[in-house]
Amino acid sequence: MADLEEIDCCDLHCHSNHSDGTETPARLVQLAKEQGLVGFALTDHDTVSGLPEAARTARELGLHFLSGIEISSKIEGQELHILGYGFDPEHPALLSGMEAQHHAREKRIPAIVAKFNRLGIEISAEQVFAIAGEGSPGRPHVAQAVVAVGACKSVSEVFEKYLHDQGSANVVKDTLTSGEAIDLIHSAGGVAVLAHPTAKPIRSTGGLDALVGKLAYLGLDGLELHHPRATPQNRKRIKKLIRQHGLLASGGSDFHGGNSPGVRLGIGRGTLKVPFSLLRGIEERATNHH
Repeated sequence: MADLEEIDCCDLHCHSNHSDGTETPARLVQLAKEQGLVGFALTDHDTVSGLPEAARTARELGLHFLSGIEISSKIEGQELHILGYGFDPEHPALLSGMEAQHHAREKRIPAIVAKFNRLGIEISAEQVFAIAGEGSPGRPHVAQAVVAVGACKSVSEVFEKYLHDQGSANVVKDTLTSGEAIDLIHSAGGVAVLAHPTAKPIRSTGGLDALVGKLAYLGLDGLELHHPRATPQNRKRIKKLIRQHGLLASGGSDFHGGNSPGVRLGIGRGTLKVPFSLLRGIEERATNHH
């Protein structure tokens, strides 16, 4: 077996300034090329608006590109992120679903801002939308507004103090069900993968094992195996679930540019390696969905 250092690698999870990253889609592709990657997917939150620019730059640089997205969803009160790959970015049902998600994100911002105001931190929804620009607005943009007024020193501090899932300023997002997210991805000819399955505690009955079983029944195609927050023990557990349910493996750095300190595209915190063969496996499954 080839040494891991010698195999071709890819990054199938990262974010541009079209959602909560700081780099343009074109710059992300350039970084992927500079890092020596041979494959790349842009997976912005609830939007496909950055894909044309990323695809065009990938063609120019000779990088293998896969369409991607990270869709917010819920199952049994648990928020899950479903990664979609290899789909048609112009599919009407997918675009309609993401437009609804975008409106839900916009609606959530004033509610979060109101909670910060009640806590004595004076920010405005207008500030947050200005920071988000054309991107899909989310908690990281609120956190940047809080940092900008000097209430916290960093985005991570805002999340730790106020914006984590049970935080005093968080507002639960109105999202698709996980089954609906999977169906949307499939309707556009894509492959659905559960993002960072071990990153947060699973609150639903039966834990991660039962949850993956339910998602597999709903049509889930794969699990994200390689991620900067996945420990060797986490990966061992995910591999077991992949084998048990006949799922695909995926992986990526979850790079957000300046919003993910210490994480680099392609290598995460320095040791991440996602074999290009995983991208090929996803493409093959997506071809069967078309």
